[in-house]
Amino acid sequence: MVSKEFNDYKSLIKKNKLDTQKNRNVKQTNISIDTIAFCLENEYYGIEITYVKEIIKEKRFTRLPKSLPYVKGLINLRGSIIPVVDLKKMFNLPSSSDDKILKILVILKIDDLIIGMLVDQIVGVISVNLDDIEPPSPLLGFINEKYIDGVIELPKYVAVLLNIREIFSVTQKDLPKSSLLSKEETFYRDINKIEELAQIFIHSANIGAIKELYIKYKSTKEQNIVDSQLSHLILQKFLSHHTNEIWKKPYLDNFADLVKFNLRKYPFGKIRVMVFGNKEGYEFYSIYMLLADNFPNADILMTGYVPDNQALYSCQNFTLTEKEFSSWSGDKDRYFVASGKNRFILQDDIAKKIKFDIYNNIENNIEIFDIIVVRDLSIYMIEDEYKKVIQKIVDKNLPNEGIFIIGDNEEIIEGLNLTSTYDNKINGFTKK
Repeated sequence: MVSKEFNDYKSLIKKNKLDTQKNRNVKQTNISIDTIAFCLENEYYGIEITYVKEIIKEKRFTRLPKSLPYVKGLINLRGSIIPVVDLKKMFNLPSSSDDKILKILVILKIDDLIIGMLVDQIVGVISVNLDDIEPPSPLLGFINEKYIDGVIELPKYVAVLLNIREIFSVTQKDLPKSSLLSKEETFYRDINKIEELAQIFIHSANIGAIKELYIKYKSTKEQNIVDSQLSHLILQKFLSHHTNEIWKKPYLDNFADLVKFNLRKYPFGKIRVMVFGNKEGYEFYSIYMLLADNFPNADILMTGYVPDNQALYSCQNFTLTEKEFSSWSGDKDRYFVASGKNRFILQDDIAKKIKFDIYNNIENNIEIFDIIVVRDLSIYMIEDEYKKVIQKIVDKNLPNEGIFIIGDNEEIIEGLNLTSTYDNKINGFTKK
């Protein structure tokens, strides 16, 4: 038995599709087959490499309601909808957490069936001599013996060789097929495509509005299909007012009314603001100027969170054009100074009151903020991560009676100590 590096698996997959088939037709000893070894809950397994189409490190997937326990869901792999199976659930082993990201996915091709198999870890590619394969042990009672080709003893571990053809010949009839999906299952399949094409995450905090947009706009497509154009249309319609542009009336006035009503005790002093924004910076500066206009005697201090370092640079070097100012009713000279032809930058004293950081560092922030704005954050985070961040900032960063604002089309997650402001123009809440 000769161990090979995992990095060689792609070339081995191609080579062994021919070699293994030839070996099976020759009756002689010392025949070897190459096998992909992997882990499930610290136990080692192997499958013939001829069945392995590719290995994906991470892939978003869509859960299907009312599916069998071991069917994890569907993935969109370059336009093909592929079912994903969790072997641990199939074999009644302790199962992985329900993260929206699959860590390692082995894509198998068995005749006409293409299927994804979820594993914990890829160990590598091993060459197995057929003479060294031992019959299954009775101790492997948790796996039906017909699913096992045998057991191979390696220097550091013992691996169970699975009969992958037998496993999926039995389960194939229970796997979801695109042509037989119910209306609800078709929706979840299409949601997976929208996530993939628009590069967003869809879950309980946003799926209600996205489903309405999906139903509205999918029917306008000639072939009733989900493509890049439809996915980005749904995303644009979902995003809050004035995303990626300077805020305008009447949205400015609606936002100001909500803030002024709930911050009546702050005519003077400091107003501390936390904003989760995008890569452009418009949201941060629109909110800052709005607050400065409506609370002229207050000291506005803002912390802005952005996705990455590139966005950090863009926001710190924010500029506006003369054309962008034309639709804004505020005093340009109060906040900006000219910088080149028809371009304006923030005045230094204002720029110093706005500090930026990246999303990943929110855990380290223990400051208290009177206003926290997280518009549309849900579509950029997996559900568990989003809920964790929102729970943290409401519990740790928002004081009683503080204002919490989410995206126009988002739903507030359950279990937060918040009360709606009942303003149908701005999706706002206050802490009890």
